Amino acid sequence: MNNSYCSDAYVSNTTVSLGDIKLESKGQSCTYELTVENTGSVDAQLSEIAVKTPNDASCSNSTSSMTCDNITYKLTTDKEGNNPLTTESIIYSSNGTLNIYFTISYTGSKIYYKNVVQSNGGFTLVFSQY
Repeated sequence: MNNSYCSDAYVSNTTVSLGDIKLESKGQSCTYELTVENTGSVDAQLSEIAVKTPNDASCSNSTSSMTCDNITYKLTTDKEGNNPLTTESIIYSSNGTLNIYFTISYTGSKIYYKNVVQSNGGFTLVFSQY
């Protein structure tokens, strides 16, 4: 029986976060496609990616990836998840866009009798004038 679910993603001007994520077996995942748009007159560069650790989780992280218990949170620039989002990303002025894929996946090697539930994990993205 599959009882996994993906929550809504919450996006503000600088933050992407989630409600509850419940995954129960290897291979289950949720992917969100986000489009960041620059409507200003100055190019913008991603200058910082800050990790927001989920409630009650022990995590290890790098710039665009975080693993908390058996769940991995990842930001990439491709749907397949092969190209990590970096601070080299530039959004050009006057309607330039950047597509970001936010994927949460169960990466444990065993299926547990109890579902893994995490809340409020995410990333803050800071863009600066370029």
